[in-house]
Amino acid sequence: MLQISLLLIFLVTTGALPGDAAQGGAGSKYSFLRVSTETLEVISDAGEPEARLALARMQQMERLLGRRKTHIRAYLFKDDRFFSDLRPVPTAQGFYQSAAERDYLAVIAGPEGLRALSHEFVHASLEHTTARRPVWLEEGVAEFYSTVALEKDRWVVGRPVGRARWTG
Repeated sequence: MLQISLLLIFLVTTGALPGDAAQGGAGSKYSFLRVSTETLEVISDAGEPEARLALARMQQMERLLGRRKTHIRAYLFKDDRFFSDLRPVPTAQGFYQSAAERDYLAVIAGPEGLRALSHEFVHASLEHTTARRPVWLEEGVAEFYSTVALEKDRWVVGRPVGRARWTG
């Protein structure tokens, strides 16, 4: 079900659906856009500035954690309209799903959106670099790196979640 929902959103984003379901144009039912690099992609209905900020954050995480062999497609939702049916539990701000062709991240834009995106990016990176870990360890590592910030010429990692900040 998850991959079908994400596929539908991708088809809407790329304009592969007919009529008013495709992105862009006046009177469109949905307005998703896509920004990408060679290995990273963001599909969002939260607007271009938010999508570009999310892509920049993923590039920053890629520099910190190392270049990936698999692609990541991140869905950045402006609200619960699409996300509520996808999230694994009602309180989740984001989630990660591995698939054969690429990894998927989904988060809600907003004050905690970039931190949630970073958290899920760590899960995607861990999935392809080490053996399975206990859940408590994987969640701890993802939370630890979710607050990472590049300040001048150094990385600052492990700030308390409530005080974390990131600038693009």
